[in-house]
Amino acid sequence: MNLQEKYNFDYIQNNGLLLFKCISGSQAYGTNTDSSDLDIKGVFICESDDLFGFKDVPSEIADDRQDCKYYEIGTFIKLLKKANPNILEMVANDQENILFCLHLFERYILNNQNLFLSKLCRETFANYAINQIKKTKGLNNHMTKDKKDYKNMNHTIRLLNTCLDLFKTGKIIVKRPEHELLLEIRNGKYSYNEILAMAEGALKNGRGFKNSSKRPL
Repeated sequence: MNLQEKYNFDYIQNNGLLLFKCISGSQAYGTNTDSSDLDIKGVFICESDDLFGFKDVPSEIADDRQDCKYYEIGTFIKLLKKANPNILEMVANDQENILFCLHLFERYILNNQNLFLSKLCRETFANYAINQIKKTKGLNNHMTKDKKDYKNMNHTIRLLNTCLDLFKTGKIIVKRPEHELLLEIRNGKYSYNEILAMAEGALKNGRGFKNSSKRPL
């Protein structure tokens, strides 16, 4: 059995290798509907024999639909240092969404999340948002009829607003106060150009907040 097969969800849970587990996605953002899936993210550690045996441990594991995903602790830390939006949202998650947290993980990661918040967040959040915009760009720059397009644009505005909040308040706010607007975007109320204008405005404001922020580079 290779290590990718060995470290499945049951093995991690049954052998005390789980460090952190939380609800993520629309349930955490406050944009879920009756048909929304339940997304779960977590962090695990491999057994010492595998860690110190110079073996190729899995960087992450996920189910077929990617609704549940666990990151190996080394991979998690690397992404955290790079200001990866998905990872930062995990550690900033509301208490009600945290399903399990080892006390050492809480002490060294959750209680020190401010150390990982820097001006780099504007670049990572903005780049992620811009990629979402590109995904929805059809012929003549119009939204296509695919529901996935509206979902991508919903993520775009959410990410940009989250970044703005970070530089205004010093915190990542996972549960979005503008959840009604985000649901309207996902339901197709706004055109591509209208949403693009929202995004461009947020990017412009983000540049201003980044330049005035006292956060480290």
